Amino acid sequence: MTKTATCSTWTNAMTKLLPIMMVMGLMGGCGKEVKVWEEEYSKDEVKEEYQYYHHPKTNRRIKDGWYRSYHKNGEHKKIGTYKDNERDGKWSFFTDYGTETKGIYKEGKKWSGEFVLYYESGKVRYEENYVNGRRKGKSVFYDESGKVRYEENYVDGKREGKEVLYYESGTVKQELNYVSGKKRAKRLPITRVGTWIVK
Repeated sequence: MTKTATCSTWTNAMTKLLPIMMVMGLMGGCGKEVKVWEEEYSKDEVKEEYQYYHHPKTNRRIKDGWYRSYHKNGEHKKIGTYKDNERDGKWSFFTDYGTETKGIYKEGKKWSGEFVLYYESGKVRYEENYVNGRRKGKSVFYDESGKVRYEENYVDGKREGKEVLYYESGTVKQELNYVSGKKRAKRLPITRVGTWIVK
């Protein structure tokens, strides 16, 4: 009896077997031969592994399918999927300490979710939010002590309201104002105590 399956069904069925394979053809009957690439920190310490195929003209490796990378301690660093060498679908990012950030990509671009970057210490370095491929709400940079050093606000993918840069002490260094993505007023300090002039 002959069984048939779509490429996506075949991929899902084989995913459980892929981690033990390094370079082995899996989907020759689906139009492109998908293989598995594995890179190691050292023997028995996997750095990253992912599905790929060779570009028919350039022979370059094109990531396509599941992707996983690891910290040196063996814990996950990134988990997600690629489509024709671009992030596509759900992704998870982990710090050395196991803190997870989730987001959705579409055609290689941040699409939906709160994206957070961390310092090696585990403290938040930067955070931003995306809805339907556009930034929404406040984006904030922090220093390693946790103080806000820079913040800006977005509405429907455009800067809106104040964009503020801070000194390490927490006082305002520079402030700009935006309306529908356009700069409206530029403020520059004219003394060290923070007096401002609008130009």
